[in-house]
Amino acid sequence: MDKNTGNRLPAPGLPTAGLSTAGLSTAGLFDHHLTDEGLARLWSMLDSGRYEVRAPQEAALLCVAWLVRAGESAAAAALVEEIRPFAGEVRFAPHPSDRPVPGADAVHVRTVGEVAGMLARRAPRPGIAAQHEALTVWRPFEDELLDHWLRAGADPGQDAGQDAGQHTEEGAALLARYRRLAATHTRCAKHLDPKSNPAVLRRALEEQVAGRALSPRLAGLLRRARGAAGAARPGARSPPRPVRRPR
Repeated sequence: MDKNTGNRLPAPGLPTAGLSTAGLSTAGLFDHHLTDEGLARLWSMLDSGRYEVRAPQEAALLCVAWLVRAGESAAAAALVEEIRPFAGEVRFAPHPSDRPVPGADAVHVRTVGEVAGMLARRAPRPGIAAQHEALTVWRPFEDELLDHWLRAGADPGQDAGQDAGQHTEEGAALLARYRRLAATHTRCAKHLDPKSNPAVLRRALEEQVAGRALSPRLAGLLRRARGAAGAARPGARSPPRPVRRPR
């Protein structure tokens, strides 16, 4: 029974008062904080703020103590029964502290040197770095590659008259930049997949710059890759359609 409110405690029949928390197992610590002494200890922590919660679940028994003192014994008992099956594996009690919890208006200040040192010690996350490279390096390059082929006209296997020389020159510049990017940015390897649309666009460009006619198979793959990539990029320009003259 809570001496302050007269409310029934949520777990009767647990260890008696006077039990020290030193050396208790996780389950023993859980049971102890549901005794008169344990609840009094939690109320003292709530009043003084002298506790430390290192993980969210370590505030569970503080919530139980607050509910009991607020007259919400049924809610406290329901919370206890919900978490009790895990009491042998998970710590639900806070850690005692010599200093109260900082207020919401507290400001923590570190020197520039301390912050710089902390940032320098942070190891890059490979997955995040690869995603960043894909979005900031390879996606823009693939957009340029796609735009190059969309400007090639309705038949990607042939250049149009006087624009052929300029088109080939631009293609050579794109391939040179691709080689520089591939040598520098090695986190994302999706562009190396020979079956991907960007790889097909690039392979066809290599043939065109070398002055070789596209094979029927590569020309077909190019048309399909160009159409699929163009549909996936709303801002991409569609190739002009040939005009059919009436017979």
